[in-house]
Amino acid sequence: MNAATLASADPVLALLNLSHSYGDRRVLDAFSLELRAGEIVGLLGPNGSGKSTIISLLAGLIPSRSGEFRVGGRRVEQAARELRERLGVVFQAASLDVRLSVRENLRLAAAMRGLMGRVGADRVELMLDAVRLVDRGDEVVGKLSGGMRRRIDIARALLHQPELLVLDEPSSGLDERSFRDLWATLLDLRDATGLAILVATHRPDEAEHCGRLIVLAGGRTVAELTPDALRARVDGDLVTLTVSADANDVAQRIASLGDSVQVVGDAVQLRCPPGAGPAVIPRIFQVLPVAPLEVALRRPSLADAFYSLTGEQLG
Repeated sequence: MNAATLASADPVLALLNLSHSYGDRRVLDAFSLELRAGEIVGLLGPNGSGKSTIISLLAGLIPSRSGEFRVGGRRVEQAARELRERLGVVFQAASLDVRLSVRENLRLAAAMRGLMGRVGADRVELMLDAVRLVDRGDEVVGKLSGGMRRRIDIARALLHQPELLVLDEPSSGLDERSFRDLWATLLDLRDATGLAILVATHRPDEAEHCGRLIVLAGGRTVAELTPDALRARVDGDLVTLTVSADANDVAQRIASLGDSVQVVGDAVQLRCPPGAGPAVIPRIFQVLPVAPLEVALRRPSLADAFYSLTGEQLG
């Protein structure tokens, strides 16, 4: 499917003005989203930003009291079969029986989807191949790594061949190798099938894999942009000081040395024009009565840009 086709096609999923409250506490406020085939869209925000509420609404775990759900350009009810059939959902907590083998888990899930006999068995093998676990199919799930279990969760969610895969913090608890393997699998699935992927995450490295990010804070959409565009919100060099003195006092003393300064926890971050960082560092030591415990120079990250945009830290 080429870019022109993707741009002209109806969204696989559209959410319009979804809001949700727990009592008097509003946790999601007029959230909207369009997601097309082949797109990977990230919901980026810390705990409490509204990410899990969006996924719970999509999965039908909590009732929708306002807003619209649309699939293929048509409005549907929250619990409509058409919506459920188009979604595959992987929650943060694993949904596998650790006492069964990989194939047994998937065959049970296929049967629950009405995929019986040869059709179900063939679908299981197809998904084992898609997540690169054919050779581990007869092993007990409880003996496999967290990364492999996550890939089995994905295979389970895709048995009925949905158009959209929804992932809630998919790399939570994974080591770096498992993280890379997981995302290699997701990108392969997207490229092979045109699968749309919606991922809720607080990890900047995970957000880098998304073509578009919806930045959430306090249940509201703060911005919708690409990872590069988000990073561009914080241009230049970033000098981070770990200090033993009062961070606010340090920030005031060095404010004139750069474009902006902010206190992040026990650290002070000074933003300078691109390439100016190495020259600014010696001047910092000149103006501070007590030397910093540590000084680091780097380019701004997605986490820095998120903090600049929302005033909140990821994590």
